[in-house]
Amino acid sequence: LITTLHTFFFREFPHFEILKKMMPDLVANAKKRGDKCIKVWSAACSRGHEVYSLAMFFDYHLTQIDPSVTFKILGTDIDTETVKIANNGVYHQNEIKEVPMNYLGNNWAKGTGDISMYVKMKSTLKAKCEFKAGNLLKIADAVKAEMFDVIFCRNVFIYFEPHQVEQITKDLMSHLNPSGIFILTSVSKCMV
Repeated sequence: LITTLHTFFFREFPHFEILKKMMPDLVANAKKRGDKCIKVWSAACSRGHEVYSLAMFFDYHLTQIDPSVTFKILGTDIDTETVKIANNGVYHQNEIKEVPMNYLGNNWAKGTGDISMYVKMKSTLKAKCEFKAGNLLKIADAVKAEMFDVIFCRNVFIYFEPHQVEQITKDLMSHLNPSGIFILTSVSKCMV
């Protein structure tokens, strides 16, 4: 009831630049463990903007680094209505205007007629994204024992008390592969 739902594509772009620098290591570590799939978790995905930003990002960069490696992204959020919106993957065309052209590519299908002001994430990328309702205070309910190479947990800790932030951070870390990347923002700073 108190979530702001403030989100947009490629929000806080410097976090993506950090991830870009670490992509070769992500690929190498996935291959080292005998896996050709990088698993990503957006732990407070809201209406899906972060998940689809990550999908466009990984799709663009993995083809340049190693096209044999793919990715899978899980988005969780406590608000079941926003999870439905995210899963649908439909947005007003104004929402994608700020997406950098190299990531925008051919990833969106434009509506026609009565829905000409809307775009939908194309199925090729949408198929690599999964959405679930999930409470950060009960992480195991949403992800079970799944492990991830990248966890984004940004712009959500404003809703929690300090002791909850500490516990959530520990719980998230328990789902991060040893060589994984954890990008989180607290109220005023980014940590990697």
